[in-house]
Amino acid sequence: MVTPHYQGASVRSLLLLAALMAEVLAARPAWAGDGSTAQTVPQTPAPAPGYGPGEAGFASLRLGILPSNGTQFVVGVDVTLPRLGLSPSFVTRVDADIFSPFNTRTLSNTPRSRLGLTLNEVYMGDPRANHGPYAGIGIGAYFPVRAQGVHFGSKLFLGERFSRLFSAELGVHFPGSDQTIVSLEGRIALY
Repeated sequence: MVTPHYQGASVRSLLLLAALMAEVLAARPAWAGDGSTAQTVPQTPAPAPGYGPGEAGFASLRLGILPSNGTQFVVGVDVTLPRLGLSPSFVTRVDADIFSPFNTRTLSNTPRSRLGLTLNEVYMGDPRANHGPYAGIGIGAYFPVRAQGVHFGSKLFLGERFSRLFSAELGVHFPGSDQTIVSLEGRIALY
């Protein structure tokens, strides 16, 4: 003989179990051969703004030659900050470049070596696109490595993004002295 107290508990348990089964069956993914065309895709939460790959910023390594003076090369590092642009089509970039002759053992062992530090604003169209042209302008300081003094100068550049990681860039540096520097560089993003 079942007491009414246990009988009510059994009915409630069966209702709870039926509701739980209905929830599980409604949420299960479609199996192949079910005849059902609807499939569920597991949803992963989107990262918070500024924390996706390259959204908060990324660094790039640049290496190139100076066609205006074929015996020199340039090595550069830049940090791109996509969230600090003038508008959604612009990004801010901080560049550090060292210009040096090929025929030297150290980068700082020649009076022709110089270091450039510039703050740039870059027009990219859609900064989230992984390809397309870009253009920028910057101002900053150019330091002769062996001589004393700082020259304030500027920089103009045009580039083409081939993928998320690779791009090419043509730059014209005005280092605040009588020499204008033209550089042709390859750029690799270091996400």
